[in-house]
Amino acid sequence: MSDAALAFPSPQPSPGPGEPAPETKHERFLRLAPKRVQAALDALDRIGRLSLPENEYSEQEAARIVCALRGRLGEVEQKLGRKKPEKRVFSFD
Repeated sequence: MSDAALAFPSPQPSPGPGEPAPETKHERFLRLAPKRVQAALDALDRIGRLSLPENEYSEQEAARIVCALRGRLGEVEQKLGRKKPEKRVFSFD
């Protein structure tokens, strides 16, 4: 086996003159988040339009939609680390 096969890969080369610096993780977040949040808000608007008079639905169907949306939003809050875990209280009642 040659020494070249054991060598570690070289770090990313620094950008040359006129080349942009590599994107940081935070810059990537700032680039992606607005587009994704806006797409989610637009989707929620479309779901809200299901309430227009042209549509008929039961309270149970509406509740299932809201429950599904709240559940997914809770997952996102947990992933982003902004939601405190629920404190459970023991009771015999």
